[in-house]
Amino acid sequence: MTSQDRTGLEVDRLTHRYGSKTALDGVSFSVEQGTFCALLGPNGAGKSTLFALLTRLFVPREGTIR
Repeated sequence: MTSQDRTGLEVDRLTHRYGSKTALDGVSFSVEQGTFCALLGPNGAGKSTLFALLTRLFVPREGTIR
């Protein structure tokens, strides 16, 4: 199996704004199937916004989630 076959989640150049406020700016990462990862950061870093996009509570307008 190639590493691409084992990708469970791939986020590519994801950007999200609330009006003129940018919450996420070009976020890209991938998580391999069967692994765990943590999302850490200070208040206002965009963690909740990213989670809302990953769970489809928000619709991505820029970038892709696969």
